[in-house]
Amino acid sequence: MEILKEGGIYSLTRILSLISYVFFVIITLYLVIKGQAWGNYDVFATITAGGGLITQIGNKYCNSKYNTDQGSRGKL
Repeated sequence: MEILKEGGIYSLTRILSLISYVFFVIITLYLVIKGQAWGNYDVFATITAGGGLITQIGNKYCNSKYNTDQGSRGKL
């Protein structure tokens, strides 16, 4: 799965984001199928689904600022 790699090696932030999103989908489907309500679902959804987005934005910032030579275009 090349989408989980950066520079040919697996990226921890990409793996954690994927795991978080999969966990979000599984729990959401479980709640829908069982017809259950969860009082803290909004917090859960924000952390699992939204947290992956924030992690990827931070990852891109770090790669752009610290892992790319100044003046270069970065990873193509």
